[in-house]
Amino acid sequence: VEGGEPHPITRPARPTFDIAPAFSADGHRLAYLSCDSVNVFLPLLVPDQCVVRVIDVDGGSNPTTEPRTLATQPPNSAGIAWSGDGTSIVFVAGAPGPVRLWRLWVDGTRPPQQVEIASEWAEYPATAASRDRLVFSQFSWDWHLYRFNPGLPAEQVAASSSSSFEADPSFSPDGRRLAFGSLRSGH
Repeated sequence: VEGGEPHPITRPARPTFDIAPAFSADGHRLAYLSCDSVNVFLPLLVPDQCVVRVIDVDGGSNPTTEPRTLATQPPNSAGIAWSGDGTSIVFVAGAPGPVRLWRLWVDGTRPPQQVEIASEWAEYPATAASRDRLVFSQFSWDWHLYRFNPGLPAEQVAASSSSSFEADPSFSPDGRRLAFGSLRSGH
């Protein structure tokens, strides 16, 4: 944000590549997907055979530890997000077939847990560190955004009067505003 020269944080060996980076709320850890191949049989080049990795970084985003592999099941490339307290990561897994959101504890003390409120085809999770909030896209041939409140069913947010596309949500740092992609006004 303040400028400066970009520099690599990870250095995967070919053919491995790293995608979907997400900093923890305190900025001291970076989670990302490390993928070994691309599924060339789909219309788009979709990453295949990915794992969730975490690396500790300093204030300049320079690595201070070696990457740790966390996921025991292959994640999908449709995004990852940190919990507000930095103890877990929400990621997308389930391909082939319907994908779902899963919670993965960074300390490795518990196995991945399915996020029950997000049914099939939930993707692109985002969290607000300043508030205990989770938002995600849910694909049903018509993408919309949903929010989760404990004890309540998932609720659609940013609803439009048409069947327009809403996806790739992200909270503002204070958790009060939501930015997202949409086709409401065309491409």
